[in-house]
Amino acid sequence: YCYGDHRALHSFPTRRSSDLFEPGLEAALVDLSAKQRVAVVLRHGSDMSYSDIARLTNSTEAGVRKNVERGLARLRKALEVDYE
Repeated sequence: YCYGDHRALHSFPTRRSSDLFEPGLEAALVDLSAKQRVAVVLRHGSDMSYSDIARLTNSTEAGVRKNVERGLARLRKALEVDYE
């Protein structure tokens, strides 16, 4: 599997994106890099372990953790709500 090849994910059960994500989150996910998006969605949308994601994406576990961490930071920033 490489990050641009989504064929490997067809064996996973699928749900509509509206069932998985809060409003606005799907749009924010588009702004992540492909590596960050895949890592975040597999970790938090599919509840996969870091080691399973690393094996699926032909990456290291440390690399997956880094992509999840950075992706979540970007999502938090993108989804900040200004109440002032």
